[in-house]
Amino acid sequence: WIRDVYRLMKSETTGALRRAYEAEFGEALLELSPEAGRALDRMIVTEDLLDQATAAESLKPLFDEKPDDMTDEQWFEMRIARD
Repeated sequence: WIRDVYRLMKSETTGALRRAYEAEFGEALLELSPEAGRALDRMIVTEDLLDQATAAESLKPLFDEKPDDMTDEQWFEMRIARD
């Protein structure tokens, strides 16, 4: 959940978030230190890369047999690339 809050803080709605926080609690929303911001940025990038890798691993070929219009060499190269 902390990543979601951080993403919200970095988004274009930051001004609205700050105003809502101040209206609710009567004080300004604290700023994150540069060190905390960098740590959260790395966490988000890592999470995004893991999501991309997981999505790539779940890709499956559209067909398991060589199409008629594909040469044997193209079929071999495609099978090597996907495995």
